[in-house]
Amino acid sequence: MNNSNEDRALRKMNRIALEKQYLSMKAHGRGALEKIADSCCGINSQDINSSFSSFWARIEKFSPDHYRREFRKRGSLSRTWTVRGTVHTFPSKDYYTFVFGSPVSRYSRSFDRYAKQLGIPHKDVRIRKMYEPFLETLGKESISSKEIGKFMIEKLNNMGITGERTMTRGWSSTPTTGPAWTGIMEMSYLGLITNAGKNGSSTMWINTDVWLNQKRDNQNPEECRKKLVQKYIQFYGPVTFNDIAFWTGHAKIDLRGTIEELKNDLTVENYSWNRNEYYSLDPPKYSKGKIDEVILLPRFDSLMMGWENRDRVIPKGNLKMVSANAGIIKATILANGFVCGIWEQRKNGKKINVKVTQLTEINPDLKPLIMEKFQEYGDFLSSEVNITFN
Repeated sequence: MNNSNEDRALRKMNRIALEKQYLSMKAHGRGALEKIADSCCGINSQDINSSFSSFWARIEKFSPDHYRREFRKRGSLSRTWTVRGTVHTFPSKDYYTFVFGSPVSRYSRSFDRYAKQLGIPHKDVRIRKMYEPFLETLGKESISSKEIGKFMIEKLNNMGITGERTMTRGWSSTPTTGPAWTGIMEMSYLGLITNAGKNGSSTMWINTDVWLNQKRDNQNPEECRKKLVQKYIQFYGPVTFNDIAFWTGHAKIDLRGTIEELKNDLTVENYSWNRNEYYSLDPPKYSKGKIDEVILLPRFDSLMMGWENRDRVIPKGNLKMVSANAGIIKATILANGFVCGIWEQRKNGKKINVKVTQLTEINPDLKPLIMEKFQEYGDFLSSEVNITFN
């Protein structure tokens, strides 16, 4: 297959992904938030404001208030750590698929190694003497990270372990004193607690059973992994085996059996220009409707983090401009479905200064459309936007 045929194949894959993720036609109406969280296999929401922008790019007339109405006890959205050790917003109905379908055993080993360095007991002891008593005390209320820290300090001290330690953070040389162990991330991966939003500047946590209004059943991690991989292939396919390993964070050796179990349900395609098999859950198809000429995506958007090989959306040679050191994924501008530039913003009161860096030469006819899209973005944030092009 020559380069032009390869390019056409990648364009088709790109188009399918844009449609599945509501970037060629926005979602609207009741249930739109859950629909987007589902079709993106979770919106990356390490930075909650960026996640709002991801929803805005995909939903007609989105408002953060819509999110807050759904992100609540018994609501349709949940938010916690899952694949690749990042925070996602995903449908509450799939809570355990996302949490236990992620590489829990790998994270568990890392928690144990770190606990051993600090002189903290093994996981079984942590669960019995720290986490279960904490859940009994918590009841049906939510609690801040700071209060969890206080509770764990007291428990460690009662076990004859120093509950507080002096820490220095990478960005500051000033030592701070804090709990030697809070267990928040580990309890999240065990499905015991989940994020319950903010109270002022404090992150709140709640018993997962209370949040979901259902009892935690004995979950089979292998079955959850299978469901999560199936969901990823459905919405990001056609994808390669390496894409699946990259997105889920699972070791390849653990995924081979999962793919074998799913093989009968998958459409498998081969291309002569590489040795990879491409998996889809159903035969790839797309409409011939027009893609929005300009799409703005924030940092760490789910589309940009969806594949190991991002050539389908990023022009070759420009990956390092979009994916910077330490896993930073920059905010992007898509023109006719492909990344043409990156952008960064600085907020000054009610004004936002946006600097656009072109990765490919932007057609002069597109610049007014880009500026118009940024004005819409400014309206969403109730701010005035000033744009400069590099």
